[in-house]
Amino acid sequence: MLGADHVFDSRSLAFVNDILGVTGGEGVDLVLNSLFAEAMEQSLSLVKPFGRFLELGKRDYYGDSKIGLRPFRRNISYFGIDADQLLVNALDLTKRIFT
Repeated sequence: MLGADHVFDSRSLAFVNDILGVTGGEGVDLVLNSLFAEAMEQSLSLVKPFGRFLELGKRDYYGDSKIGLRPFRRNISYFGIDADQLLVNALDLTKRIFT
């Protein structure tokens, strides 16, 4: 079977406990995030040790939001991805990606 095994609603913070329940409290290896503020921080808390957090949202960037360093004690990686910068700085790569 292909597809998602679980789907969670991120319109409330209930998804955090739902994910922890499904994963036996371990969290996940990868978060692809576009949430902001507390929801972003809660999503970051779900990343397992040595996992990755890919940030697609911009709201916290433009708001110059701060996050603490505590989550990084778990050796997680944070990647800020501003897709608009692909268009500005890597047009050929962007064309290849979307072809």
